[in-house]
Amino acid sequence: MSGRDLKNFLFLHRSDTTDKGQVFTRILSGNQSNKYRQVDYDAVRALIADRRRAGEEKLGKVQQIAQRSRAGKEHNLQKQHKMVWHKEQLRLTTARRQAQIELDSMTSPLTSDLPACTQFFQECEAYSAMLSADTGDFKAATVDPMWDLREDLLYWLQEHAEVISQGEGEELREEHQEVRSQVESVKTQQTVLLERLQEEQSRLEAELNLPYLQNLLHSGEKLQETGIPQAVADLECPDRKLKESVLQEFLHIDSRYQERLQELEHANKGTIRSSTGGWKPDDHWVFQVLLEQYPHDLPHRRQLYLDRLRKHLPRKTRAALVSHEAWYSAYRLYHDQVRSIQHSWTRDRAELMGKARATFAAVCTAHEQAMEAKIKHQEQEEICAALREQLHYWQEIKREQMAIEAAIKARMREEEEERRQMEEEKEKKRRAKDHKRLVEFYEEKQKARAVAAEADRRRMEELHKLMAEQAEHDKERVKYREEQIEKKTQQKREAQERQEEEERQKERRLEALRQMVEPHVEVDPVRMMGDTTASKARMGVGAEEDINIQKPLFHLHGFTDQQVASDNRVRVEQALREAGLHTSEYARHILKDIAPPRLPRKDQESSVHRLLDHN
Repeated sequence: MSGRDLKNFLFLHRSDTTDKGQVFTRILSGNQSNKYRQVDYDAVRALIADRRRAGEEKLGKVQQIAQRSRAGKEHNLQKQHKMVWHKEQLRLTTARRQAQIELDSMTSPLTSDLPACTQFFQECEAYSAMLSADTGDFKAATVDPMWDLREDLLYWLQEHAEVISQGEGEELREEHQEVRSQVESVKTQQTVLLERLQEEQSRLEAELNLPYLQNLLHSGEKLQETGIPQAVADLECPDRKLKESVLQEFLHIDSRYQERLQELEHANKGTIRSSTGGWKPDDHWVFQVLLEQYPHDLPHRRQLYLDRLRKHLPRKTRAALVSHEAWYSAYRLYHDQVRSIQHSWTRDRAELMGKARATFAAVCTAHEQAMEAKIKHQEQEEICAALREQLHYWQEIKREQMAIEAAIKARMREEEEERRQMEEEKEKKRRAKDHKRLVEFYEEKQKARAVAAEADRRRMEELHKLMAEQAEHDKERVKYREEQIEKKTQQKREAQERQEEEERQKERRLEALRQMVEPHVEVDPVRMMGDTTASKARMGVGAEEDINIQKPLFHLHGFTDQQVASDNRVRVEQALREAGLHTSEYARHILKDIAPPRLPRKDQESSVHRLLDHN
């Protein structure tokens, strides 16, 4: 700013202390001021109400989105539950048909082939027919009237649909009260009937759970054999010690497996204390049935059956369901281990029985052969000792096998425990992930920015590096071009000098010729002012030949089809295109390695392919 503009830059207004007093006096007098604006509180309230209304609308939209998300999640769970229910229905239907077929195949031959059982099966058929008749009577007395009442109500609603929509008619209101009282009466009768049926069901279940019926049901189960088998004790063996040791091995196996069962029972004492885990039998039965419907290979199996258990058992909390799930897993594992031990017990006893029979047969054969051939008693003792050694060796193998099986079972228990812990950890991680989503969003956003900045920096470094390489290459090309230009300039200069010298010599020869053929023409003004041959040609005077207007203005310089086809690269590309390989990496490498018919100059070499190979 110059000094002459200083006066224009200064403000024209200077405040003093009296100005404030004047404004205060004007406000007290009721006069408005152009410095202070009066606040419109109604407009402010309206603005606040609009903002509050907009906020409530956005909040409502967010709640609707959350509700739709929950509804979609619930719909997906329902679809998965439906698939499981459909498979379970098919399985139960197939099992019912199979059981009915087996029952029919069992009863039909017995009634015809066993006269002693004919009366029993005839009574069963009569009882089944009586039950079918009772079911039909019950349906006719209870279910059919309900359907008739439903059809009457639908007909009544269709008949009075217009009056109901208009909301008029005192007679219709009285008739509606009568219909409603009839419906309430039928509903009360059905409630009483259902309570009676529930009591009868409970009474029948109690009768079926009586001890003597349970004993009859479980009487056919195979019990674990213990002690020395009578079939082995009756076998003949000349060596009494060998027989006693073999029989003692049965007792040893029984004691060892009984100890394992006692240890397992003591370790799971708290688990097997109750068969329902402290729950009611009905609740435990529902839990067991629902858990068995979902196969182990189903994705998200635990989430699905826990969701369904919460719906079927609303009185149970999630903690109670998880606790009962852990107890049920331990309870099933205990019974699986008991069955495995009993199976191993039965298998070892059967193997030992087979070994005992083979050993006793071998001893008897050896004894008979010794008696027939009069072999000495010492040889018989040696044979028995060898057999005892074989028995001891087999016992050692069995002990080692049992130890390995015990280790395998322990490892399986550890794997089951690790799998359960992994599921719990996955559940915890899933819950923790929901809480950390917002923080992870900002962290991922920051990381994305950092990654983008790092990628930009690396790209800039690569570009600087490529530009430096290109600059170095350009320097070499420029140097080569300068050398070529200098060389060409020198050649042109020499050629121009030679041409100038030739022109001078030519001019000297022409001058000599001109002097020799110089015409001596007389002065002719008419000829000098007349038309020349060239001017006549321009004006078309004396022109005889036609001008070809189709003649091109310029000469065309290009390549013929034979010249193009003579290039090896064109023929190779045509073969690759016919084979469908012209767009592959293989075709690109082949075409790059084929040399052209005429190699390009070094100064015309392109850096595009080198940059592509570098990238």
